[in-house]
Amino acid sequence: MRVFQYDEKNELESKYFIEYRENEEGEGKSELALQNFIFQNPKLFPVVECSGGSATRWIPIAMEITLEDNMGRLDIFATDNDGNVYILECKLEYNRDQKTIRSQITNYAAGFRNQIGNTMGEDNFWEWLEDKIKSQSPTNESLEEILKNDKENNVNKIIKNMKENIKNNNIVLIYAVDEINPSLCIDIDFWNQAVNTENNYPSFAYEVKRYSDSKDSEQLTSVITQTYPFDIEGLLKSRRRGNDRKIIKNNHQVWKEKLRQSELNEEQQEEITVFKNKLYKLIEDDKGTSFMSFGNGQSCSMMPKFERFSKRSPIGLFPNGELRIQFDLLDTTEYGPKYPEVAEKFKNKLIVLDEIKDRIYQNNKTKSPNLKFEEWIPVKDKIFEILEELFIK
Repeated sequence: MRVFQYDEKNELESKYFIEYRENEEGEGKSELALQNFIFQNPKLFPVVECSGGSATRWIPIAMEITLEDNMGRLDIFATDNDGNVYILECKLEYNRDQKTIRSQITNYAAGFRNQIGNTMGEDNFWEWLEDKIKSQSPTNESLEEILKNDKENNVNKIIKNMKENIKNNNIVLIYAVDEINPSLCIDIDFWNQAVNTENNYPSFAYEVKRYSDSKDSEQLTSVITQTYPFDIEGLLKSRRRGNDRKIIKNNHQVWKEKLRQSELNEEQQEEITVFKNKLYKLIEDDKGTSFMSFGNGQSCSMMPKFERFSKRSPIGLFPNGELRIQFDLLDTTEYGPKYPEVAEKFKNKLIVLDEIKDRIYQNNKTKSPNLKFEEWIPVKDKIFEILEELFIK
């Protein structure tokens, strides 16, 4: 892939690929360098695409976790702010044995399943995993300590969802590479369409390329990433082309059942239901250009999408009562918004609401704050009016 950028004279100039090396002197190509770069730059990871929109922040946890019974060693073990679980295997193009990378990452998934179901059981496995995380995280912190480093994280929810995902073998497998080639895409399509028929282990290739301004310089100035398939929807579409098995996804009924099982009392559930019904009415009033989407994670986020303005939803309503204000999704130029001024107006109208403005400023108006039930319910009508004014009228 050739990358160009306009210089100070408004002329296109070429960028130069920086290889992953063992040291600053440029000696020896190193997969560990790729691994460290990905771990140290979590914002680069396509968490929205790989989680189906259920998460906005990817959280690398530990490196080099060795599984029992010679089932392999995880290059990177990670989660996100919805508790999805990720296993990453890092490979460079020059050293990519396709059979090896495929067998390695499937061994990891099999190793997790074997330790839970056969050798350890759920409780012992989780205790083993927490010990491994503390010994293999760069800061030697526990899982809870790592998650608490970001005040936006709902630590209990993330850990609960991680346990549930691991128990149900719902793990996202990532082939992290410096270049996606056709044979890797074929491998991934085969896995997603023919092997992974229950959709437990969605698999993606994740390419991370670094560039400098000069051929003789190792000074990093640009990073280009891409995924294959593009996102979870692309993966599911390829699954439909590959077989006729039914794909189980979150939907309105799943969301309602999760609300019923939540810790909210009847009165709180009723308030959530009224707000949810108003969102559906809002979509109906838009007469065909808007629709309701649901994330593919454990949390089952309900997301109204107004495609005239953006392919991403401005909010996510969770059945546990939380409301996510998705500023960072609206800000991504790759997906929209088609009208940037709408996204800016959305922010400006929310930050004047006294009840939630501190939470928004705390995130510098760029992240996606997860507002707890008691934080956003007092201004639910105002939030709805803002959505209606900006995205419908």
